[in-house]
Amino acid sequence: MRLSIMLEPQEGLTYAQQLAVARRAESTGFAGFYRSDHYASVGDRAGVASTDAWAVLAGLAGQTERITLGTM
Repeated sequence: MRLSIMLEPQEGLTYAQQLAVARRAESTGFAGFYRSDHYASVGDRAGVASTDAWAVLAGLAGQTERITLGTM
């Protein structure tokens, strides 16, 4: 069985936090790391920071080795 992890970083996760999760997922054997592509909080929380999905994934591709990356 192949397991992946999915994050909703539009709820305030920084790039550094997403990188830490992706690296941990990779080191513990997860097959994939996926993240949403939303730019605003799903819960309509004003002022919550967001990151661009494709920019984050491009960065993660250079800082991980084998984990599959994508958007949901």
